[in-house]
Amino acid sequence: CAKPSSNTSRRSSSVLDLVHVHPSPSLGFPGFLYLPAGVFGLLNEVRGLGYQVMALNEPLEMQLSSKFCLSAALASIPSRVYSIDLHWHEHLCGGIRVARCIKSRFPKSLIVVGGLSASLFAAEILDSVPEIDIVVRGYGEKTLATILRNINCVSRGILQGPSAPDLGPQDLTSCDLLLHADEYLYCSVHEFNPQRHHSLFWLKNGHGCRQSCCYCGGALSAQREIFGHGNIYRRPAELVAAELAALSRRVDTVGLILDPSSAPAAYWRALHRAVRSAGAACGLYIEPIGLPDNDFIDDFVRTFATDKSIFALSPLCGDEVARRRNGKLFSNDQLFSCLDKLECAGIRYCLYFTSGLPFSAQSDPRFERWFRRELRTHYKPLFAFDATVTLDPGSPMARNPEYFGITTTLHSCSDYVARWQAAPPGRPPEQLGYAPLKEAAIRMQSAS
Repeated sequence: CAKPSSNTSRRSSSVLDLVHVHPSPSLGFPGFLYLPAGVFGLLNEVRGLGYQVMALNEPLEMQLSSKFCLSAALASIPSRVYSIDLHWHEHLCGGIRVARCIKSRFPKSLIVVGGLSASLFAAEILDSVPEIDIVVRGYGEKTLATILRNINCVSRGILQGPSAPDLGPQDLTSCDLLLHADEYLYCSVHEFNPQRHHSLFWLKNGHGCRQSCCYCGGALSAQREIFGHGNIYRRPAELVAAELAALSRRVDTVGLILDPSSAPAAYWRALHRAVRSAGAACGLYIEPIGLPDNDFIDDFVRTFATDKSIFALSPLCGDEVARRRNGKLFSNDQLFSCLDKLECAGIRYCLYFTSGLPFSAQSDPRFERWFRRELRTHYKPLFAFDATVTLDPGSPMARNPEYFGITTTLHSCSDYVARWQAAPPGRPPEQLGYAPLKEAAIRMQSAS
């Protein structure tokens, strides 16, 4: 990955055909640097048809230079079509701001948005943001090519994606069309870090989820609302292995968006065999839905570079009942056994806990302290992270707040936009979007 490609174009003018902009949540908070993993596939699909394409990562550019100005940067890359990913809710406020910035400079350009949040709020976005011309709802494959081919006759509205994702050969690994592509490989979610030990690239190895983790905007509830089903589509093991082999020549670690350890054993065994055959020497970053079993771990060690691999486990809390009710179906004994196995195998791991978790108010705080102390005393995670949950649109918590014993304050696209607009300068918003019913009742009583 070096600099934007000078591929042959159907057009000889200086106006590009497609520019993709990945938005920062706000001008004061240049975070969430990762592009959705499928975006490079969509852009390379269009580039492969002969169109001139490039991409710009606004939060990365903001971190690389305090003088970066999006409007000034756009002036040098006029385009017929601009696309913006409104995937996670953190991108809604910034994405709408970017759309308005583009339209003010290039009023005749076509602005297209897509992603999970865009799909959930498609009608509201069109009604409230006149600068946005097309909202792609659902899968994005073929949609940008369709728009470019029919640019003179497209009308403003919602464009429904195909009925299923494309699982065939796609160029999901080339990121040379991205400005500062080399630097992108040394990003984390929140920052560009040139001292980062391992370079990392996220690879789309499939689509979908059947789990119901309470907080996740990509959980089964959101999948059914957006795509009309809860199917999981896994890309052929041989294709993924070939991509891992190609990436291993450029990066240290590859993040997979679908957890391979939760796939049928026949699939992950075929993937591991194909990876060994292809000679991929990279590490993997994976986020197991539950806990990887011993057979998976043993075969993983034979396949990938363990010193470049990380398993991100999410016990959420020490209370097994609360954990189960929030979608994580394993016991503490099972967790301890898995950690023993990972440490014996030499695989690094990290642990994610959650503050303000539904059902955790009834947990014994003494037990929680004991649980954390046991982990610190007997295990050596790479790090243990305690995060607060923000209400994701489409998540089980958002769709069924009564079950989780919460009251919600984020319901619409405008609610999420206002949340970021009210954020303290340089910091993420303090509002989580929900509160336990008891706490909400106390607040209402005191206010009255």
